[in-house]
Amino acid sequence: MIESQGVDSILLVTAETYSKHINPGDRGTMALFGDGAAVTLLRKGERGLDDFVLGTDGSGADQFIVKS
Repeated sequence: MIESQGVDSILLVTAETYSKHINPGDRGTMALFGDGAAVTLLRKGERGLDDFVLGTDGSGADQFIVKS
């Protein structure tokens, strides 16, 4: 789309929903194979889509931890 249709940016969203395939009574397995999602922003550069810089941002990870 970026190369052929003149779009400058694309937001790519991917997800896995393993929870619908796992026994809900098996708490050990559910903790290992839970659902997940990722978002990737692709932007057109000076040379098109030749180079990719992939990384993660772990800021805010403490928001996902439930302390008991």
